[in-house]
Amino acid sequence: MLTLSVPPEAARAKWVFVEFYVDVSAREAQDASDQTPLLDVFALKDKDGYSGSLDPSQFEPLSLPMARPVAVGQDRRVVIDVTEIVRKRATEPTSICALLIGSLTGPRSGLFAIKPDRLDQPGVARLTFFD
Repeated sequence: MLTLSVPPEAARAKWVFVEFYVDVSAREAQDASDQTPLLDVFALKDKDGYSGSLDPSQFEPLSLPMARPVAVGQDRRVVIDVTEIVRKRATEPTSICALLIGSLTGPRSGLFAIKPDRLDQPGVARLTFFD
């Protein structure tokens, strides 16, 4: 799970992207594996709301799950549009955006390990704002 602080000026951003790096491996399924598993990103209602299972009541209802295919390998850069959820969080008192990152089970599932210290700043992810 990524927990990101959102500044108030994010409410006026035209686009907001989250960037992070992952190591990716494919899950074996019936003697086959997909070499570009899907990385799913779900916005949580709050940073303490994840109970360890995929309960839809924990997810932000106005934010669609986002998914990106990511090739199997090390140090894969992932950039995902999170404009909708970040704008919403920027107008709330908590200003925290919690994103659950992983892969649902299925034919395109994979294992993703977020890489710490890969960016040129502290933390494991970076928000970039465009006006």
